[in-house]
Amino acid sequence: MKQAARRLPFLHIATLIAAVFLLKFVAYAWLVTPLWDIPDESGHYSYVEDIARGKWPVIGEARMGVEVTHSWKTPSAKPGMNWIAQHPPMFYVLDAPVVMAAQAAGLDFEQQVRSARMLGAVFGALTILGLALFLARATGREELGLAGAIFFAAMPMFTHLSTGVSHDTMVACTATWAAYWLIRWQESNNFRHLLYLAALVAVCTVTKLTALAMAIPLFFALAWQLWRSAVPASGPQRLSRVIALWLVMFVPMCLWIARNLMTLGQMFPDASVIYDNYVIVPIGFFHLMREFPFWQHTLLNLIALIGWNGSGNGALIWVHANGWMARYFLAFFGIAALGAVVHPIVPRTPERFRPVIVALSVAAVACASLWWPLTQLAVLVCLLLLGALVGTLLVHIKPFIRGDNNPGWLLATAAACTLFFAFVYYEHLWAGFTGVMRATHGRYLYPVIPYLLLTLLWPFRGRIAARGLLCGAVVAMVFADGFYLHQVFNLYGQF
Repeated sequence: MKQAARRLPFLHIATLIAAVFLLKFVAYAWLVTPLWDIPDESGHYSYVEDIARGKWPVIGEARMGVEVTHSWKTPSAKPGMNWIAQHPPMFYVLDAPVVMAAQAAGLDFEQQVRSARMLGAVFGALTILGLALFLARATGREELGLAGAIFFAAMPMFTHLSTGVSHDTMVACTATWAAYWLIRWQESNNFRHLLYLAALVAVCTVTKLTALAMAIPLFFALAWQLWRSAVPASGPQRLSRVIALWLVMFVPMCLWIARNLMTLGQMFPDASVIYDNYVIVPIGFFHLMREFPFWQHTLLNLIALIGWNGSGNGALIWVHANGWMARYFLAFFGIAALGAVVHPIVPRTPERFRPVIVALSVAAVACASLWWPLTQLAVLVCLLLLGALVGTLLVHIKPFIRGDNNPGWLLATAAACTLFFAFVYYEHLWAGFTGVMRATHGRYLYPVIPYLLLTLLWPFRGRIAARGLLCGAVVAMVFADGFYLHQVFNLYGQF
């Protein structure tokens, strides 16, 4: 009872913050973001329209809506193929009733589209709430829960996606709440909590296929933990729990795969199905990241890549992460990652040297953030992130292997899931390389965002460090809003 009473005020604070961001997302969705300026929004909305009409889109057959095409391009344009039909249907099934209600209410076409954006805003706000609760429980510091949630919510890219018809915020939301039930299971050892996690992961995978690259390593980590657990004592009982976990987590995706095999003869059809000129260009596995700024762009695009076709006539116009806003977010990432790198080293050094090591580390990243070219700074931060993830995994590999139910196992699992996801993401784009760098969208990392943030925030569990990061996250909102005010609103012709 005392523990519940202590956490009640934090829940109120986290809910209030999520509600404030929800109001911001809704306001931007109705008043700021033009139609079709969210990446692939025209395809997403056409998918929702098909579901609302009782049609089930199939990639290679599904076409863009007529009104969508006329609004998106020109009144004389003819609807083309809808490349978004490659995606599983969960988000669109949930959003279709919103569109049907808007139509029944007599709203015009633009109002129908803006109404459909509300689901993305709600999922965006729920993501913020889930991150705050997960990180606070996992780190034992409420300040870090708020810091991680606010910092992620402040990213212009997440704000942008939360104002449009897009499944990306639903991916982030379901992945985050799955992580929340993971920490609840660790606290309680209640298998029902693990089934909640599995159900949310299942929903995440049938929202966007990229979530599979998070679900697979997470399942194996959980299965190993269950098998090594002393409760239940019987081996068959432990095995039955592993099987139940697999069924809940993967049966929905298996049904989607079966549907694809029956209709298209492929497990995971993608947009290449509808393009005749899709030619793969061979390139060395490491050559891609050496010759192209692959990871730098992915990281910068995670922070901000605002715009798409909102200017009309189907013309692509973007505003990339740039200037002091980009530098500030990179500095935050860099300092947190460097903290994760040096955290295992500091306790092994003489106590009198520890403040010096911390101060020099922060000063080094701060100086690089101020004076290095942005692309070189992004390279540095990518390397620090890699070092933080690999280092965290190696430091906590023993409790992971033993299957210990402790923070070490959770941290190793978080790092392993993030690293595996990054590898699959890179391998997929390398295998589909067409001669130009493409699809380096940081939003693809949303399934592992809670695990990445946990890895970065864990070393800052001291009272002063946690409050410092919380202040840094609040300042990030100022930089993000300044970026919107001076660049994004100008892009939209509002100032």
